[in-house]
Amino acid sequence: MTDFLINSTTLTMSKIGSGLANIVNPGIRKFLKTKDYFDICVKYDLLDLCYPNEFFAGQVLPVKAS
Repeated sequence: MTDFLINSTTLTMSKIGSGLANIVNPGIRKFLKTKDYFDICVKYDLLDLCYPNEFFAGQVLPVKAS
């Protein structure tokens, strides 16, 4: 189950057609636009994995060694 933790993916389980995605997804989309989301990405050194928002502007992202 830890594969679902990558890149801030949220896993929910419900009956097909329950409408849960319609409840959860707007909140996730709203949070991804916040400074709190950016701060979490900084705190856990995940800037290169997070979805950028306006608070990422001007940030130098780490270069991954190949």
